[in-house]
This record gives sequence, C-alpha cells and structure tokens, in this order.
Amino acid sequence: MPPTKDQKLNIAVDTALAAFQRGSFPSLQKAAQHYGAPYGRCIRRQKEVPTRSNRPPTNRHLDEAEERSITDWLTQLDAIGTRATLAILESSANYLIWKKNPTSESRIIVSKK
Repeated sequence: MPPTKDQKLNIAVDTALAAFQRGSFPSLQKAAQHYGAPYGRCIRRQKEVPTRSNRPPTNRHLDEAEERSITDWLTQLDAIGTRATLAILESSANYLIWKKNPTSESRIIVSKK
C-alpha cells in the first residue's frame, strides 16, 4: 500500500531533521524547504513535542488503570448475572475521581451524557 500524505510528510520531516543534525544544512528551515517538510512540524519534532494523535486527551478524569478496573468490575457483574446500570458506572467513576482528590467540593463529577 502506498504511503499516505501524512506518512510522506513524516518521512520528509524525519529526513530534514536528520540532515540538519548531520550539518548538511545551515538551518532547520533550509532543510525543511529542501525536503518539502512543514517547518513548524520540524521544529516541534526537534523539541520532541508529541503529536496531537499521541497526546492524552485533556479532559480525561480517569487514567488507563482506573478505566480498566471499572471495565473489569462491570465484566464481573455481567458474569454473575447482575445488570450494570448507568448509575453504577457513574458512581464508580465518581468514586475513583473523588479518591484522587477527596477535598473536591462536589462528588458529582462524571457527566450524564
């Protein structure tokens, strides 16, 4: 399968950055222009800024382990024939969030959407 446009740009960015670090170009901007790579992306890659697709979402309240524990618990409830309701899920998530920060004023943190 041929590389996508984004993959081609990433290859160009990697090549431009490597050429600049080897000293083949006097500036990263010149290397980016030569290889057709976006200069801003080259700068961010040089500073090791994670891409948007690799960054964790900013509005996540639970980490991976907490989400996994809720999922496992709901699976166990299902295995014993107990119906897992939205209220159970919300209260579990709110409890885990509250345990991280017990000084929070309100325990209702998870939205009902």
